[in-house]
Amino acid sequence: MPRVFVFSSHGSMPMVDDESFALPELPEFPDSSKKPASKKIVSKKTVSKKPVATVIKKSVIKKSTNKTSAKKFAVPLPALPPPFGLSVAAMGAVKKPDSFESPVDTFTTAKCGYPFCADLRCDAPYVGLVHKLSQLHLPHHVPKNKVREIIKQTMLEIRCEPRHADALTRAENKIRCHKKGSPITELFLFGPSHELPILESVTMVDMETGEIRDAHEMFGLVEKRAPASTPHGAAAQHDDESMAGLQYAKQRAAWDLHTLQGVHPFYVDMKKEHIKAIDDTIAGNLKESKFEYSAELKAVHGERVKLSDLMQIGISAELVDPENDFAVVYACRVPDEGALGAQKSPRNSDDSERSVGGKKCKRSRNKTCKQPQRKSKCVH
Repeated sequence: MPRVFVFSSHGSMPMVDDESFALPELPEFPDSSKKPASKKIVSKKTVSKKPVATVIKKSVIKKSTNKTSAKKFAVPLPALPPPFGLSVAAMGAVKKPDSFESPVDTFTTAKCGYPFCADLRCDAPYVGLVHKLSQLHLPHHVPKNKVREIIKQTMLEIRCEPRHADALTRAENKIRCHKKGSPITELFLFGPSHELPILESVTMVDMETGEIRDAHEMFGLVEKRAPASTPHGAAAQHDDESMAGLQYAKQRAAWDLHTLQGVHPFYVDMKKEHIKAIDDTIAGNLKESKFEYSAELKAVHGERVKLSDLMQIGISAELVDPENDFAVVYACRVPDEGALGAQKSPRNSDDSERSVGGKKCKRSRNKTCKQPQRKSKCVH
């Protein structure tokens, strides 16, 4: 009974000191400020098999060497660039993303160090993923590697849809499966909005029965009564074209909500969240996450929600089966709090897969999908 747990949230990578980084050792050069002692240079010539010493005075060398020739043949030492674009003053605080061993096969949707981009004028990609996976009704005996491939191909098909075309021009929406036991970058999830609103959700979909369930409580999360909202003046930055597009998107979403009859409550809730996100974008509001840990879990894990903690909570409660279940994370993977450093995803050649490129949608003949250009937003 393969199940997929889909997380949609703002995301950022906690950064830790990179202890493996060391500055290269520079060669030692003599101090040019010290004048060398005057010496006579002696060369030997052989005349009639008898060595004859010839003395060359230092003044002769000075006359044969001028500033022009010295400058012409001088070889400047190459400047060593700071690592990863950091200044020399910041070299003492080189960081790298924290990581952990993935206890469940986990799909990420953004390249390490990059945001995840979505378009408010259509449903979020994870809504389409939940819908398509719920329609499969897979037999329980399907091998896990086959299920993994089905999930990946479904995610690729959704990403390649024309309505998501513009998002691929704004970020590296790369899809990669981190297999159970392989390293994966840590993520802070369900934090405050850093840029624009996002549709948050924790959803479970059963690929055998088609069941869809709101799963945030399964992972110890509770909904806030009134998430704080802070205006940041983005409304004044909308030009006429952008504002018209947002207004049209709101009208379209409201009509979709009106026509949703007899569908699973998940789709109704997500459409309402969609309309709220558009309103917040028009008003330029930065909002806190609607989810947080329960008081009991805050005492154990702290205020910030980590991907690794969420997985362990689900496994400890015997709600997540590490051998058969999957996780999908629609979130940015950018450094937390502006930390700089080596934003390289940890890899294990035996247990991890290559990410699937995010700017071209490959079809059967490796052709790029021709898709109309649309406006999108980056969320993280």
